[in-house]
Amino acid sequence: LKDMADDFLAGTSFEDIKQQILTKVEKKFNTAQLLRKQLHHEVGKKVIKALLDSKELGFTTFMEFFNNYKDANKVLETNIFAYHPKKNTVSFQSQSIECYIREKEDIFIK
Repeated sequence: LKDMADDFLAGTSFEDIKQQILTKVEKKFNTAQLLRKQLHHEVGKKVIKALLDSKELGFTTFMEFFNNYKDANKVLETNIFAYHPKKNTVSFQSQSIECYIREKEDIFIK
Protein backbone atom coordinates (compact mmCIF):
# COMPACT_ATOMS: atom_id res chain seq x y z
CA LEU A 1 0.00 0.00 0.00
CA LYS A 2 2.86 2.38 0.83
CA ASP A 3 4.43 1.72 -2.57
CA MET A 4 1.14 2.54 -4.26
CA ALA A 5 0.76 5.74 -2.23
CA ASP A 6 4.30 6.74 -3.19
CA ASP A 7 3.50 6.07 -6.86
CA PHE A 8 0.37 8.20 -6.61
CA LEU A 9 2.26 11.05 -4.98
CA ALA A 10 4.91 10.74 -7.70
CA GLY A 11 2.23 11.38 -10.31
CA THR A 12 1.32 7.85 -11.37
CA SER A 13 -2.31 7.78 -12.45
CA PHE A 14 -4.92 5.92 -10.45
CA GLU A 15 -5.58 3.65 -13.44
CA ASP A 16 -1.88 2.76 -13.71
CA ILE A 17 -1.72 1.95 -10.00
CA LYS A 18 -4.88 -0.12 -10.25
CA GLN A 19 -3.42 -2.05 -13.18
CA GLN A 20 -0.21 -2.72 -11.22
CA ILE A 21 -2.24 -4.13 -8.34
CA LEU A 22 -4.41 -6.27 -10.62
CA THR A 23 -1.31 -7.64 -12.36
CA LYS A 24 0.13 -8.73 -9.00
CA VAL A 25 -3.19 -10.34 -8.10
CA GLU A 26 -3.33 -12.17 -11.43
CA LYS A 27 0.08 -13.67 -10.68
CA LYS A 28 -1.33 -15.02 -7.41
CA PHE A 29 -4.25 -16.57 -9.30
CA ASN A 30 -1.78 -18.18 -11.69
CA THR A 31 0.25 -19.56 -8.79
CA ALA A 32 -2.95 -20.94 -7.25
CA GLN A 33 -3.84 -22.54 -10.61
CA LEU A 34 -7.21 -20.72 -10.61
CA LEU A 35 -7.12 -19.26 -14.11
CA ARG A 36 -8.93 -20.77 -17.09
CA LYS A 37 -7.74 -24.22 -18.11
CA GLN A 38 -5.74 -24.55 -14.90
CA LEU A 39 -6.05 -27.30 -12.31
CA HIS A 40 -8.26 -25.53 -9.75
CA HIS A 41 -10.28 -23.23 -12.02
CA GLU A 42 -13.66 -24.98 -11.75
CA VAL A 43 -13.52 -25.56 -8.01
CA GLY A 44 -12.17 -22.03 -7.58
CA LYS A 45 -15.20 -20.62 -9.38
CA LYS A 46 -17.48 -22.40 -6.90
CA VAL A 47 -15.54 -21.08 -3.91
CA ILE A 48 -15.49 -17.56 -5.38
CA LYS A 49 -19.26 -17.58 -6.02
CA ALA A 50 -19.90 -18.77 -2.48
CA LEU A 51 -17.65 -16.05 -1.03
CA LEU A 52 -19.23 -13.34 -3.18
CA ASP A 53 -22.60 -14.39 -1.78
CA SER A 54 -21.63 -14.75 1.87
CA LYS A 55 -18.28 -12.90 2.34
CA GLU A 56 -16.89 -15.80 4.39
CA LEU A 57 -17.12 -19.57 4.57
CA GLY A 58 -16.59 -22.00 7.39
CA PHE A 59 -13.17 -23.62 7.09
CA THR A 60 -14.64 -27.10 6.62
CA THR A 61 -17.03 -25.82 3.95
CA PHE A 62 -14.09 -24.27 2.09
CA MET A 63 -12.11 -27.50 2.29
CA GLU A 64 -15.04 -29.59 1.04
CA PHE A 65 -15.12 -27.75 -2.28
CA PHE A 66 -11.87 -29.52 -3.18
CA ASN A 67 -11.28 -33.17 -4.05
CA ASN A 68 -8.71 -33.41 -1.28
CA TYR A 69 -7.47 -31.29 1.58
CA LYS A 70 -3.94 -31.16 0.17
CA ASP A 71 -5.17 -29.18 -2.87
CA ALA A 72 -7.31 -26.96 -0.66
CA ASN A 73 -4.33 -26.14 1.55
CA LYS A 74 -2.14 -25.38 -1.49
CA VAL A 75 -4.71 -22.90 -2.79
CA LEU A 76 -5.13 -21.37 0.67
CA GLU A 77 -1.36 -20.82 0.90
CA THR A 78 -1.32 -18.63 -2.23
CA ASN A 79 -3.01 -15.72 -0.43
CA ILE A 80 -6.08 -15.51 -2.63
CA PHE A 81 -8.10 -16.56 0.38
CA ALA A 82 -7.46 -15.78 4.04
CA TYR A 83 -7.94 -18.18 6.94
CA HIS A 84 -9.19 -16.62 10.18
CA PRO A 85 -8.30 -19.05 13.00
CA LYS A 86 -10.31 -17.31 15.74
CA LYS A 87 -13.54 -17.78 13.78
CA ASN A 88 -12.35 -20.83 11.79
CA THR A 89 -13.48 -19.15 8.56
CA VAL A 90 -12.10 -18.32 5.12
CA SER A 91 -12.63 -15.08 3.17
CA PHE A 92 -10.98 -13.23 0.31
CA GLN A 93 -7.48 -12.12 1.30
CA SER A 94 -8.09 -8.50 0.29
CA GLN A 95 -10.32 -6.08 -1.54
CA SER A 96 -7.89 -6.15 -4.47
CA ILE A 97 -8.58 -9.89 -4.85
CA GLU A 98 -12.32 -9.23 -4.95
CA CYS A 99 -11.81 -6.31 -7.35
CA TYR A 100 -9.80 -8.54 -9.70
CA ILE A 101 -12.58 -11.15 -9.65
CA ARG A 102 -15.21 -8.54 -10.49
CA GLU A 103 -13.02 -7.13 -13.28
CA LYS A 104 -12.61 -10.65 -14.69
CA GLU A 105 -16.13 -11.87 -14.01
CA ASP A 106 -16.25 -13.66 -17.36
CA ILE A 107 -13.53 -15.98 -16.02
CA PHE A 108 -14.81 -16.56 -12.49
CA ILE A 109 -18.51 -15.75 -12.21
CA LYS A 110 -20.16 -16.73 -15.48
